[in-house]
Amino acid sequence: MTEPSQTPSTDAAPTEAMPKNGAVPPLFPLGPDPTPYRRLDVDGVSVDRFRGEDVLVVEPEALRALSEAAFHNINHFLRPEHLQQLASIL
Repeated sequence: MTEPSQTPSTDAAPTEAMPKNGAVPPLFPLGPDPTPYRRLDVDGVSVDRFRGEDVLVVEPEALRALSEAAFHNINHFLRPEHLQQLASIL
């Protein structure tokens, strides 16, 4: 059982740093999301009904494509040469 001081905060903004008392900001805060997203054109993602609720169904091939894109982006954007280019611009 969690102590009351360890209960996640429900009113913390998503950009706030972790509070010193150990409270955790909400995992999925509601509100506008300024994050730029890129759509992957892959098949294998659909919505189905389960027990009267809509659920997202993701096929293994779609997860593979997502993982591949993520690793590609990480390898590109976090490579030392790219980071040095950004540092020289800033």
